[in-house]
Order: sequence, then structure tokens, then C-alpha cells
Amino acid sequence: MSKLTAAFAHARALPLFVGTVDAEVDDADPVPVTALEDLCAVVLHATNDAGTNPTLAAKVQHADAEDGDFEDVPGGAFEALDDQDSLQVLTLNAAALKPWVKIYFGAPGGTDNPAYTAAASLLGVDKVRG
Repeated sequence: MSKLTAAFAHARALPLFVGTVDAEVDDADPVPVTALEDLCAVVLHATNDAGTNPTLAAKVQHADAEDGDFEDVPGGAFEALDDQDSLQVLTLNAAALKPWVKIYFGAPGGTDNPAYTAAASLLGVDKVRG
């Protein structure tokens, strides 16, 4: 098995959110990150579905427990979303994260019932014990 094949065998994609954002989303399911190597990426894809002058804030949060008090991850805020489709990637150090991670969306801003369709995933590589 090549080194590249071995690396892909340990790659992991953890879904953080898939759905409509038409109000604050503070209850996305958290995922555990303790089994990941140091670097990981959070990928966000969002499409504006409705609203005039829409805006949306999205950020990564972490906590010590699955049902704990989640805090913003330093460097974990995405650029503000507007009426354009958006694909953004943040690179984070999994070793600096608390054990549980989730995505948070603020309430969409703008008028005429702003709404987005969004998907977010955390990508990483499992720690390999040698």
C-alpha cells in the first residue's frame, strides 16, 4: 500500500450541518475531534435563497463536552455571507481544539425573509499509532 493510499484510508469527513438557515442555528450537532491529527479543515458551502441585502455570519465553536458551553474557536469565523454563492475553507489545528466542535450560524440579516441553504463539514486525518 502506498503512503498516499494509507493516508486516504485514514481520512475522515464529519458533517457539521446540512439544511436551511432562516433563523439562528445554535443547535447543530457537535462532532468529536480528539482522534484527528493536528491539521483539519472546515468547509462551508452556502447559497442565498431569499431576501433583500441578505447577510449571514458563520463560525466554528468548540466545547469540553458534547452538551457543554460552546465558545468561538480563535480564527474560526468565516467571511460574512451575502447574496452570492459561497465556498469557504478554514484550516484549524485540531490539537488546539476542545474535544467537541460544531458550526454556529447567526440569524440572517436583511429584509424580505432572508434564507440560505448551507452545508458544512470538518475534514481531517485520523491519528495513526505506529
